[in-house]
Amino acid sequence: MKKFKSIMGIAAAATAAACLAACGGGSQYGDTTKNIEVAAKDYQDYYLNCARVYRNYVNVADYKGIEVTKVDRSNETVTDEAVDTVYNGLAEEFRNEEDVTEGGKTEKGDEIVMDFTGSIDGKEFEGGASTDYSYTIGSGQFISDLDEGLVGKEANKEYNIDVKFPDDYGNEELNGKQSVFKVTIKKIVRPTNAELNDEFVAAHTSDWEDRGYGSGITTVDALKAGIKESIQKDAKEQNNQQVYEEAIAKIVEKSEFKDELPQEELTYLSDTMKSNVKSQYENYGASMGIESFDDYIKQSYGYESEDQFNEYVDTQAKEYLKTKMVTMVIAADNNVNVSADDITQEGNDIALYYGYGSYQELVEQYGQILNAETGYRVVYNKVSEIVTAEAKEVDATQAATSEAASESASESDQSGEANVEGETSSSN
Repeated sequence: MKKFKSIMGIAAAATAAACLAACGGGSQYGDTTKNIEVAAKDYQDYYLNCARVYRNYVNVADYKGIEVTKVDRSNETVTDEAVDTVYNGLAEEFRNEEDVTEGGKTEKGDEIVMDFTGSIDGKEFEGGASTDYSYTIGSGQFISDLDEGLVGKEANKEYNIDVKFPDDYGNEELNGKQSVFKVTIKKIVRPTNAELNDEFVAAHTSDWEDRGYGSGITTVDALKAGIKESIQKDAKEQNNQQVYEEAIAKIVEKSEFKDELPQEELTYLSDTMKSNVKSQYENYGASMGIESFDDYIKQSYGYESEDQFNEYVDTQAKEYLKTKMVTMVIAADNNVNVSADDITQEGNDIALYYGYGSYQELVEQYGQILNAETGYRVVYNKVSEIVTAEAKEVDATQAATSEAASESASESDQSGEANVEGETSSSN
C-alpha cells in the first residue's frame, strides 16, 4: 500500500511540541487527541485512547463490502521487456567514469569542462562566454553546430568552431548570425556503462536489497526475478491505493459526525498547516522574488487573500480530521497493533527521505512528538490494507447504480421519518 503522506511536515509538527502536554482525565491521556509527546512503546495505548474519544463524535459507517469502481489491474502482469528496461538501465546507472584528459579526444557522451567565448564579426556578444563550464557532448543543450564541433578535440588546445545561429533562435541580435566560438577544453571524462554479469550483481547485493529487489541476490537471474516482483508489488500497491482512496472517501461520507469535532485537535491541525506555509514563505519567498505573504499564497496556492487561504486550510483540516477519526476507530475495531518496531521502521523511511541517518536522530532533535505522527502513519497504512481487502470492486455502471439506489433508500427513510413525525403530531 502506498505510504500515507501527512499534511503536517515532520519539523513543523515538532515545533509545536512545547504546547502539547497531555490533559488529565479518565486515562493517562484524558480526552486529548492531538499529537503529544509519547514514547513509541506507549503509542498503542495512546491511539486506542484517541479512538475511544473519537467514538463520542462519529458513528463509523459499515465499510465491509463497500463498493468501489473496479480497477484495471493489467499492469500487475509484468512482461520480460519491462524487466529488461529496468535491468539494462542499471548498466548506465552504475557506470564507471574514465578521465581521458591526457591523450584522449572528445567523443559524443563525454563530460567536459571548458572555457569558451563567442563572437560575431570579431566582437564578443553578451552571454556568449563562460569559464569552467561543464557540458555533456551530444546532450543538445548547445545549438547543433557548437555541440557537434566539440567532438574530436584534445584537451588544453584552443579551437575556433564556426557556429551559425538558427533563424528562430529567439534573440534578435543572434537570429541567423554566423559566429565563431573560441573553445579550450580543460577536462574530458568518459562514462562507460557497467558490464552486467553475475560478478557485477554479486558486488552490489546491498544495493538490490535497498531497492526492494530482495536480499542475498548474487546472480543476473535472481536480480531479474527480484525486479519483476518489485514491479508487480508497486503496481499492486498503486491499484490498491486507488481502491482505498475511493473506499475511505465513501466511508467518511457515509459516517455520521457530530456538528462539533474535537476542537483542540482541529485548531492544532489548522495552526500547524498555516505555520507550515508561513515557514515556506519565510524560507523561499525572498529567493522567488516574493515580498509579501499575500503574494506568496496567491502565486503558490491561488488564493487572493490570507483570509481566503485560512478558510481553505480550516476546511482541509476538518476533512483530514474526519478521515483520521474514522481510521482510528476502524483500527481499534480490528485490534490493529502498533509496536515500537513498527514506528521505528516507518520512522527510518521518514529519516531517509529527510536526509537523516536514522529515525532516532530525528527523535533526538525534535522530540517524542514524532512518535505520535509516525504512529498514525503506521495505523493509516494498516487500516488501508483492511479497508482495501473488505472493499468490493464492481464495474463503473454497477457502482453508479448501487450508489443511486443507496441515496434513494436514504431519502425514502428520511421521508418516512418525517411522515411518522407528522402523523404523531396530528394525533396529538
